Amino acid sequence: MTLPHLRLPAPSGPYAVGFLDGTFASPVPGGGAEEISFRCFYPARSALGRPAPYYPDPQMADMQASLPMFEPFGALLHAMAVMPTHGFAQAPVADLDGERFPVLVYSHGYMSFALSNLIQHEELASRGYVVFAMSHPGDAFCTVLRDGSRVGINPDTVRRATEDNMRFMQEIGKSDPDSLTTEEISAYLRTAHELGARVEAWARHTIDAFDEIEKMASDPHSPLHGKLDLRGFGLFGHSLGGASSLHTALLDERVLAAVNLDGWQYGAGLLERTMPVPGLVMATGEHHLPGNFRTDDTNLTYAVVSGSTHWFFCDMAVLAEAPLKTIEPSVTIDGSVMSQLTSDLLSAFFDRHVRGRSEASLEAAADRYPQNVRIKHPV
Repeated sequence: MTLPHLRLPAPSGPYAVGFLDGTFASPVPGGGAEEISFRCFYPARSALGRPAPYYPDPQMADMQASLPMFEPFGALLHAMAVMPTHGFAQAPVADLDGERFPVLVYSHGYMSFALSNLIQHEELASRGYVVFAMSHPGDAFCTVLRDGSRVGINPDTVRRATEDNMRFMQEIGKSDPDSLTTEEISAYLRTAHELGARVEAWARHTIDAFDEIEKMASDPHSPLHGKLDLRGFGLFGHSLGGASSLHTALLDERVLAAVNLDGWQYGAGLLERTMPVPGLVMATGEHHLPGNFRTDDTNLTYAVVSGSTHWFFCDMAVLAEAPLKTIEPSVTIDGSVMSQLTSDLLSAFFDRHVRGRSEASLEAAADRYPQNVRIKHPV
């Protein structure tokens, strides 16, 4: 593979991007706790020192490349690992003259990692948001804990999830997921027990993250002390992380709005209930949507991006555009355009529903990309 010159698009907002790393404990039902690591991005006054590399730990590239689905991208992953970003560790937090920064929480996709949407993390931070990106241990290809140890993928989870999928497809006598009817999709989501359990677990992590963020805001030793708007949180995630983001809105009243970036909505939650707050689903297509969600959910909006692919809803749209288009010739959208329209739609959605800016319009943001994105409502 001939490697392109790798670089991330520069954030467009008025702020530099700072970040801090940490971990917190998330209790496990039945006893014990999981250690959840995170990187918290924030608007900074200035950029000091060297920007961080893309992977917090260079050994992460080896752990990712060892997974069969990523093995063909090994050389690319090792180049990405050391690529400079636009984020600066412990940069001074921007001053707001008494105003406070709204907070967004991000969940990665299954077998991905916390910074898989770093372009959006940096962009949103540059536009005045704090973005709290978690790593779900055992479900990310690498989670680095406080003591420097690393947790990889739990193979038992992968095995059980695969068995759920194979069992269902055998029962209905099909092999192509794209051939599933609306009713079959809904039945699959209800019976995919392992991935449904992961959505529940990630939602618990997210709720515990809310508590951690509130502690940070009240801690006089934290650089974010007194800097955060804690009237509520916005959520977004890719793939399974998107499903957990919408699901968390069913469980905690602190959620103001949530976005699912092309994730199947495992579990029965949004097949039986409607979103209590505004929700956005960005998707490669619309065939599967009625099987994932209730058609009478007036709080839900779809943004269907034509010519895209599942992996274009994260940084791979820019970093792995050429190989992904080789694998999926149906992909026609430029990776840079995909990244920019995702930034614009996320900003418009969160500006309206988290910041409370009534003039912010998802439809107006989508109108800038008339050939690429279409806004739909279930009802």
